[in-house]
Amino acid sequence: MQFPALYQQGPKNIFFDWCRIFGWMANGLYSSLIIFFLTINIVNVQPFRAGGQTIDMNLVGTIMFTTVIWTVNVQIAMKMSHFTWIQHLFVWGSIATWYIFLLGYGFSYSLFSDSECQIIVEALALAPIYWLSTLFITTVCNLPYLTQISYQRTFHPMDHHVV
Repeated sequence: MQFPALYQQGPKNIFFDWCRIFGWMANGLYSSLIIFFLTINIVNVQPFRAGGQTIDMNLVGTIMFTTVIWTVNVQIAMKMSHFTWIQHLFVWGSIATWYIFLLGYGFSYSLFSDSECQIIVEALALAPIYWLSTLFITTVCNLPYLTQISYQRTFHPMDHHVV
């Protein structure tokens, strides 16, 4: 009970008011539109790899889902004020799990089919546009959120930010 103001945020319904819920919904809509349209526009206009191969829908979907994983986890990381080892484990571990899944999926699928490639090893990992688009789209998606939380914590901090 050293800081009694912290215990008033729940009864005052500060964290789950309608304005905040609509803000989360708007952020989700913004991020989904940015991820979809930027991914389509980035990979649509050029050959994907040095050999001149064009991109197919499997690769587009993988790029989109990779940016979804990165965007959500970066937003979770920005929301946290203090990190513990378990938070690091789950935030960065979920990103690592996605890449491990892609490796496993590629290796298991190539056992059953000769015509399909290993998505991450043969197609995406060798293409610089994959890594650059993931970084660029994640940054564009999180920039408004970073601006909003920076403004709030600087000019209108809540009680738990001050403590």
